Amino acid sequence: MKLVRIVIPAALALVAWMPSLAALEKGEKELTGTVSYDKLDFDDDSKLTTTTLNVDFGYLLTARHEIGGRLFYSKVDTEIPPFVDDSFDSTELGVFYHFNFGMEGATTPFIGAFYNTISGDLGDELDSRLGLEGGVKIYPWENGGFIIKGVWSQLTGANDGPDADGLGLFAGVGLKW
Repeated sequence: MKLVRIVIPAALALVAWMPSLAALEKGEKELTGTVSYDKLDFDDDSKLTTTTLNVDFGYLLTARHEIGGRLFYSKVDTEIPPFVDDSFDSTELGVFYHFNFGMEGATTPFIGAFYNTISGDLGDELDSRLGLEGGVKIYPWENGGFIIKGVWSQLTGANDGPDADGLGLFAGVGLKW
C-alpha cells in the first residue's frame, strides 16, 4: 500500500512535466468530464450513496481566456433502516470562465468562476450555485489529457430556505481540438 502512495504521485508528476506540443491555443474547443461515486456504510446499517457527473464544454477566446457551458448531474440515495429509504437527483445547467496560465509543455494551471441553476429534486431546496475553482489541466497527448480541480461553491436556498456552501475535489479527463 505504501508503494502505491509513492508510485502514483510520481507517475502523475512525470506526466505533468513531460515535454509536449499540447499547450492550449486560441480558437480551440475543450471538453472535460469528471465522475464521482461515493458509498458510505455506517455502523448503524445506514447507507449514503452519491453519484455525480460533470461535463464542461469550453471555447478558448485566447490561449488564456476560456468560456463555456456546464452540465452537472447528481444522485443521492439515503437508507436509514427502518425510517428512511429515499433517493433524489438534480440537474444543473450553467456557465464558466477559466483563466489558463500560459505555460510551456503539458501542464496548464487555471483559476475560474461558474454559475449554475439547479433543477430536479434538489431544485426544490436550492436555486443556484455560484463558485470559484482552480486546478491543473494536463495534456500529455496532443488532444487528450486529464483535469484535477478544487471547487468552492455557494448555494442559494429556494423559497427562503437556508443557503449552503462547500468544498470539493474533482478529477477527470479532457479532450481538445
